[in-house]
Amino acid sequence: MNDNDKCKILFKNVTKSISLDELELIFEYPRIQGDFEIVLIKEINMDEDKRDIFVQYKSEDSVQALIKAEKILYKKYELIPSLLTSNTPISQEHIVPATYEIRDIYKYPFYLLNLNKDLMGNFEIELSKCNAKIKSIDNDKIEIEKIEKITENEVGKNWHSDMKDCLKRFGENFVCQFEMNNIDETWWPQIRNKAIDFCKNTDRLSLIYRNKPNNYLRIDGESKLIKKIIDDKIFLI
Repeated sequence: MNDNDKCKILFKNVTKSISLDELELIFEYPRIQGDFEIVLIKEINMDEDKRDIFVQYKSEDSVQALIKAEKILYKKYELIPSLLTSNTPISQEHIVPATYEIRDIYKYPFYLLNLNKDLMGNFEIELSKCNAKIKSIDNDKIEIEKIEKITENEVGKNWHSDMKDCLKRFGENFVCQFEMNNIDETWWPQIRNKAIDFCKNTDRLSLIYRNKPNNYLRIDGESKLIKKIIDDKIFLI
């Protein structure tokens, strides 16, 4: 492969409606006199609807012929060649939008976001620390998106792990559970009814209980509310 920079050329802002295979044919046979044998062609600086095309020819004469021609006409498009500069990022990876899906949002702790506006606010604050925001919420998932586009490599290497850490921090810092299990049958009806009344009269708490086989109850909610239950010994009989 010839690494001579004079054999390299850039076509900027090329529409994605022309595939890379089509472009390779166009740039190999540009209807200009000369030999246009291509050594390498690739997409860089990806955007939603366009990208730059880097082309390396076998001969620098190919590049000079294209620069002299000033443009290649293809259908309704004008493909404008430009010489590379020292700042041209020819090895840059594809820049893509990054998203992350939280599935099964009916499970703890994410179903609580629908019950508690304060929790939703704290959740959005945690996301902002990762330069992310909520893209959409529906019945079975929350979709989170990175505010700025990142490289494909960063999506796989950093983005997913960053989001897992973010969700873990949210769970540890803002959400909590209070559980009682194997409650004595003598005290169970009184404790259960007290928990039902307490959660009914306290916004932003969720109660789950089971009479058999082990008299179990669990209260999910904002950490400060669960802390109050514990500190005030509300269910102590």
